[in-house]
Parts: sequence; structure tokens; C-alpha cells
Amino acid sequence: MELRADFPIFRDSTGEHPLVYLDNAATTQKPQTVINRLTEFYAHENANTHRGLYPLSLVATDAYENARVVLQKFINAPSADEVIFTRGTTEGINLFAYSWGRTFLQAGDEIIVTEMEHHSNIVPWQEAVRATGAVLKWVPVKDGELDLDVYDSLLSNKTKLVAVGLVSNVLGTINSVKEITARAKKFGALVLADGAQAAAHMAMDVQDLGIDSLAMSAHKMYGPTGIGALWVRGELLDTMPAFMTGGNMIEDVRHDGAVYQTRAHKFEAGTMPIAEVIAMTPMIEWIQNVGFEKIRAIEDEVTRYAMEKLGAIDGMIMYGTKNLSHRAPVFPFCLSDVHPHDVADTLGSMNICVRAGKHCANPLHNALGVAATTRASLAIYNTTDDIDRLVEGLNEVKRIYE
Repeated sequence: MELRADFPIFRDSTGEHPLVYLDNAATTQKPQTVINRLTEFYAHENANTHRGLYPLSLVATDAYENARVVLQKFINAPSADEVIFTRGTTEGINLFAYSWGRTFLQAGDEIIVTEMEHHSNIVPWQEAVRATGAVLKWVPVKDGELDLDVYDSLLSNKTKLVAVGLVSNVLGTINSVKEITARAKKFGALVLADGAQAAAHMAMDVQDLGIDSLAMSAHKMYGPTGIGALWVRGELLDTMPAFMTGGNMIEDVRHDGAVYQTRAHKFEAGTMPIAEVIAMTPMIEWIQNVGFEKIRAIEDEVTRYAMEKLGAIDGMIMYGTKNLSHRAPVFPFCLSDVHPHDVADTLGSMNICVRAGKHCANPLHNALGVAATTRASLAIYNTTDDIDRLVEGLNEVKRIYE
């Protein structure tokens, strides 16, 4: 597959057990164009941004701010100054929960989350309601998808926010966030979407979805670690106080107080991960050059193949919706009575990379009634050959442990 050749980690993997990387829900591999941009910045453009008037700093600042515009267009945000660079999805959600939540939530207000959320879209809201006296409500999972009948019953004039993932990091379920948002808006509630697992697989048009905020991480969409973004609708962002304070986000400081910069720049305190921000531009360009239509077609083909081959293994229990149109390429499973950690460890000895545990989704695993699962997750560079290797590995696991 020609796209696979863009990723040097696969070119370097040879020998008896070439790399089969199936832990993409944790982090994706990086194309050469992203790696090159990081190196180019540090070798030829390294300077701090927004402060220097010398040419090197101006070049760095231009590249940094251009990445904001590229990301704005990628998610179809109305304005680039609504896009805040963060360390990733986790920081973005915490920023929103702290800045908006602790400012506007009151005792008796209600926040709705779902049982399939990553801890990063649960714990910040638990802390917010603990601090404000608001109440957390839960949408359960039924047959691998959200129970929207229960969701409807939870919505009321007390609902101030709905926090929901576009794609489940465990089940791969693609949630109907546009419909979820439309229902929330009837009660005047805000909607924050966790886009971490969606960004590599599908377009995220914030205006079409109708949401108020979107958090995302670059490393889950072929980009660097330690960088992501939080988009917040401009009128809402204008009402939110700073999350962190320090240099760069300040307009002026006097003995009696400080004047902050506006919108996104108010939330970027201190020296940011400049190289990583700049490398988001080739990351997005690489995705756009492939196109989500092609990405979806390739991933759907491998997903169907994986569901068929994995489902045929004796003792295999697979979780998630069987409706493949509602599913991203993520496959949690349990294999007979073999502990998921033993499954992952044995596969790892064959250079087959999967994840085992609760995947930062304890409430979901409790709802499923399992202590842990093994998770295989795909990206654009995975092939049916990778699935064949996985099946061979799982059969070896069964031979060892049964």
C-alpha cells in the first residue's frame, strides 16, 4: 500500500516478525513529512514566537499562526482566534471545565456525560460538579451504542452542558453528535465534543455539528505528541476567564492587576510547544491529500475483514455495535478465559502491538461487566495482512493458554 511507505517506522521494521501496529487509538505513527517539519524547524527556524522583532522570530510566529488558520479550516471553525492550542484533548477539556464550568455552573445545574466516555471527559466534570454543587447525569450504553431514549429523558431546563465523544475509544462507536446536539439545544444546553478518536477517521465540521466546543489531540491523527487544540465558539470564549496565567497571554500588568489578551491568545500562557504546533500543518495537509472519503473506504474494508476473521475465532467475545456504518476501526474483545494482559503480552512477543486494560474507560467496562478487554485499533496504513497476523497471533495465544 503506497500510503504505508510514508511512515518510516514500517520501512525500518524487518526480520522474522515485522511490526504490526494495532494500537492507533492510543497514538498513531507519524509520516515522514511531519517528522521532517519538526527537524526543519529546530535546525533552521528555532526561535520563540510573538515576542521577537528579528527575522527568525517573525518566521516562527508566522508558521505558528498559520497552523492555527490551517486547523480552523480543517474543522470549519468560523474564526482562527477561536482555536486554542493545548497539550491535547485532556488539557482542552480540563480548560473548558475549569474556565467555563467553575464560572457559570451553579448548585442544581446538570451536566450530561455518557458511559462510553474516556476518563478525560468524565473526571473534569466530576471535579466541576464537586466544586459548584451541580449534578452529573449519565447516558447508558445499549448494544454498543448510546441509549438516546434515556438521553432524552435526562434533558431538561436544568441541563447546562452535554459532554460526548464523537467516537468511543473502546467500542469505536461513531456517536450521532449532530442529533445529540440538536436535542440539547432545545433546552439551551451547551455541547462539548471529544474529537480525539474521530480526527484521524472522519471530518469534524463544528458548524455542521452545531456544537459549542471541540477538543482534539494531534498525536492521534498522525501528528506530534504534546500538542492539540480546543475550539470554542467565539461568543462563548469571550465570556470565559483565563485557565492559566503568565507570559504571552498578557496585554499589560500593573500593580493593581493585569489586562489579558483576547480569545485564543488569552489561554496560551508561557512558551508553547512551537515546533509541534507548526508540525500540525503538514499533518493536516497529509490527511487532506489522502481525503476522508479514501480513508473511510480503506478503513471500512479492513474493518469488515477484521470483524469477520476475529469473529470466527473460537472463544472470541467481541464488543461494540454490529452496525459498521456507526463504527470506526476499533475492536475490543476477550479471548476465552485468557486475561487480556496475557493476550497483549504474547502478541507483543510477536511484534503485534495491541492494548489491554480498561483503556481509561472504567464506567464503560463496568457496564459491559468485564474487568478488562484487549483492543486492536486501526489506522490508514493497516492492511488485511495485519489482520491475518493478528489472527495467527491469537491462535498462538489459545495454543499456549488453553
